[in-house]
Amino acid sequence: MKKLFTPFSVAEAGSLTNVLKYVGPKPDVEGKPMGRYQGFRDDERVYAPKKIVGKYEKSAALSSLMDTDDQLYINAHCRRGLDYVSTKQSCGDGKQVKVADLILQLQALGLKDGELPTNRIC
Repeated sequence: MKKLFTPFSVAEAGSLTNVLKYVGPKPDVEGKPMGRYQGFRDDERVYAPKKIVGKYEKSAALSSLMDTDDQLYINAHCRRGLDYVSTKQSCGDGKQVKVADLILQLQALGLKDGELPTNRIC
């Protein structure tokens, strides 16, 4: 199973909502199974949980990522050494989310502590 997580709301995500759009199955490639997707289907996309009174609303949107083969993609822009991700490629403007908040979002969406990234972006 795979999920594409965007740490911004749909309204704030801007062009990130169009990244890696699902466009159907890839053609068969030698040594690769059929049915692989070029992008992400709508049901594979997860956006930031709502923040209510300083806390992220809990859900199980990412709790199904349990197997070692499962994949989580984080859909945002960043640069080495920054402690935030951004909606803009330049990273200086646009909406920003600190890595610590990104981790809180992932926890609120149901990832277990042992499955979370460290407080670092590369």
